[in-house]
Order: sequence, then C-alpha cells, then structure tokens
Amino acid sequence: MISKKRADTSSNTTAPPAPYVLTPTGEFNGNDGDWSTFWINVGDSDGTGHGQNFKVLISTSSALIIVPGHSEVCDSNCAEGRGLATYNSAIPDGLVEGKSWKLVGTYELKLPEWWFNKTLTGKYGTDNVGLGQSSAQSLILTDQYVVQNLDLELYMGLFGLAYGDVATSNSGSSKPPFLTNFFASNQIPSKSFGYTAGAKYSKWMPFNLYIHARFVTNTLATSFL
Repeated sequence: MISKKRADTSSNTTAPPAPYVLTPTGEFNGNDGDWSTFWINVGDSDGTGHGQNFKVLISTSSALIIVPGHSEVCDSNCAEGRGLATYNSAIPDGLVEGKSWKLVGTYELKLPEWWFNKTLTGKYGTDNVGLGQSSAQSLILTDQYVVQNLDLELYMGLFGLAYGDVATSNSGSSKPPFLTNFFASNQIPSKSFGYTAGAKYSKWMPFNLYIHARFVTNTLATSFL
C-alpha cells in the first residue's frame, strides 16, 4: 500500500496528522431522496490525476467501497444519476477497468439490515482509490477492495466507513478497509470519523465528513438510522 506523502506543515515531526475533511460535492443525489454526496476517484494508476470520478453516499454500516458496474440497461442519463462523471470524453455506464484494476471474483454483496436481508451480486476487485476528484493532489491508497455493483436496485455508489476487515463470501482471506489503511499510512490521527447526512430538504442540517477527527483513541459507539 502506497499513499501520497502529506506535506510537512510543522517542524514537530512527532505531532499527529490533522483530521482529513472530505468536502461534499455541493449536489444532492439518490433515488430514495436527495442526499449530499462526496467525490472519490478510482483507477489512477500513476498518481497524475487520471482516475475515474464517482459521486458516492456514505455508509456507516459497511466497510466496502461500492461503485456502479456495467449495466446494459443504463444509458448516459441513468449513469449520471448514479454518480458517474465524464471520463475520457464520455459518461460510462460503470467502472472502467484500467491498469490498476485486479479482478477477485463475483460474489454476494451483503447489504445493511435496512435492505431486509436482501443480497445482490457484486464484482469484487482491487484498485487505487483516492479522495475527492481525481488530480495530482488527491490522496490515493493502492490495492483497495472495490466492488462493482451489478444491480440497479442499489443505485448510488457507497463509501464504507464501518470498522472491520473485508472478505468475499467464498474467500478465506481478508483485507483491511480504506479507513484502516488511511490511518496506517499516517494520513489521519485515529480510526474515527464524524459525519452528518445533509439532505436537500433539510437545509438546516450541515453536511461534511471529518475523517478521524479529534480522537486518538476512543470508546464511543453511535448508530446512524
């Protein structure tokens, strides 16, 4: 795992890194309400800013990074509604598998309890994942689990922040999730985060994602409904 080095902002090399703030897209998306979304990028193989951008929702109950996969029934308007952006002069209908994509296999995609114990199919692989829109300044972690959702029933992509390793349903091996790897790369001071799910019709509600904010260690557990 390799990440871009954080710029040295202090002569005190023992000070913990500052929390990372992932700012929202400024847009509201989704097919079950208008929710604040965030940019991530996938597939930047050389750190020059050529990754594919996705607008995603935050999941506090999953550790997976899920993006839309190829769908023959999804045109460009549908793809844009699912959070895909222009890539190579067109809006693709799913993740474009580039040089850094490595296929693991197709497995069940376990969903949160509010999906009434449904399971969908996901195409699992590993790829380079960055925060924000793709650029030479985007913080990128290599070899992260990325799942291509192959069913329109799960409409938007998800950026999972739940704790715990990620494993496929038929695999004996597992990998740490993005949040754990981000902490291990010394980009953030702890494995904690603060998040508010801003909605278009609740303008009083702030929306931001503070990754690993304020705590080095803590025992606080919260549930998001």
